[in-house]
Amino acid sequence: MATLRLTKFTPDPAFEAGLLRSTAVRRLLADLIDQALVNAERRAPFRLGLLEVSIRTVVAVDVVRQSLIGRMFATDFKAPWWEFGTARNTPVPFLRPGLEEAVPGASWEDKTR
Repeated sequence: MATLRLTKFTPDPAFEAGLLRSTAVRRLLADLIDQALVNAERRAPFRLGLLEVSIRTVVAVDVVRQSLIGRMFATDFKAPWWEFGTARNTPVPFLRPGLEEAVPGASWEDKTR
């Protein structure tokens, strides 16, 4: 799962709360994660197209960490095999490079292992 996190601003809690509720900021994050989706779909290895159509994105507010999160993940059960490789096959990453191409320096959280 690729995660793009816009972290909180500490100086002013009212500004921080307004920023998390801002539709403009959510739209910006949604646009970035949608561009990452297009990049990942383009990079996905072609096997009947099932892998590329399984890629999804979500934009949400993380209340605990007080941040906006953009997530990109693939629902196909073979996605981790392609992304990270297996004992017999080398990795063919498509999610991470798609995110990094859309947002250079974005953080990546591996939730599959």
